[in-house]
Amino acid sequence: MTRHFIRILIGLTVLSVHSLSVFAASNDGPSPVLLRMDKEEGLISSQLVLTFTRVPQFKVKTSGQRIDVAMEGIELSGTLRNLAPDSTLIDVIMARKPQSVVGSFLLRRPPARVETVTHSNPARIILNLFWERQAKGRPSISYRIDGSVQVDGLTAKRMPGSRFQGRWLSFFDEYRSPFVLKAPVAYTMPKLEIPGAVKKWQGPVSIAGAMDVGNWVLIRDKLAQVEIPATPEDTFLGQTVLAEALLRTGAVEEAVKILKRLNRTVETPSPRVRYLTALAKARQGDLYGALVEITEMKINPDLESRWVPRIELLQTEIALSTGSARRALRILQGPGRAWPEALRPIRDLRLLDARAIQAKLVGAGES
Repeated sequence: MTRHFIRILIGLTVLSVHSLSVFAASNDGPSPVLLRMDKEEGLISSQLVLTFTRVPQFKVKTSGQRIDVAMEGIELSGTLRNLAPDSTLIDVIMARKPQSVVGSFLLRRPPARVETVTHSNPARIILNLFWERQAKGRPSISYRIDGSVQVDGLTAKRMPGSRFQGRWLSFFDEYRSPFVLKAPVAYTMPKLEIPGAVKKWQGPVSIAGAMDVGNWVLIRDKLAQVEIPATPEDTFLGQTVLAEALLRTGAVEEAVKILKRLNRTVETPSPRVRYLTALAKARQGDLYGALVEITEMKINPDLESRWVPRIELLQTEIALSTGSARRALRILQGPGRAWPEALRPIRDLRLLDARAIQAKLVGAGES
């Protein structure tokens, strides 16, 4: 009896050690990194694909129009881009918690069900979102032909008919998608201060004068001919002015390349570089990256007050681009907001935009 008990005890000990070693091995190595997010559309479903260096521990929680994916111990790749809003997706928000990152997917309507699939090669978490089938169908595809039977002597034939007879206007309500004309939000680039050092640059054109009147095409084309002092500060400023000129003239990709170099050059980028970086990311559709830059600016205790209304205007326009009227109104109508004279017209226009979106949501019962 005693010998049998000892054998059992040894077996349990070996099993426990083996289990612990397996658990430890499964948690070795660097933290999983979320590399990218993709979205694919089907006829009755949508697919959200999260790609990692390896699949993390995760939990999925669905609540109406919101799906939360809690991913334990992950890092976000520096090249991660947010998903662009579309007909089914409003926004994706990444929130850091002590032991995890929670990705919240905000949808335009609740899915009928959500199914989760994982793959190890490549490492992916796939969320399959199934929508309710639409009750409406195409009028040209029918199981039977509507109409009535007409008897003529010994002959009977079916006469064409329609259940919309006498109420043709309802045909357009039931079979036609509502016409919605939605103009994209243009991200405002307000006039910024002319750095004092720029006024000292010599050349065939006055860069300070061109900045003052907003002739950014001239700056873009002629900056290389200007004699800029060969100090690190002036070189950095020259590249900043060039990036701003490219951004203001629509060359967003070229501006982003320069801004990336500038952000790597110094430990703490200037507010002008951070602001231009946030604008460039917003114009590229990387709204999450733009909001990260804005947050970094707002938590800086040394940030000069003149930058606050500019970054809050950008926050407002990002909110409007995702249909979040409430968030936009909270920013625009917040207590203690001091909007400079130059920004008040665009602030009033964005206020009207937010109220128009809110009115549409209330009318649709989605407020």
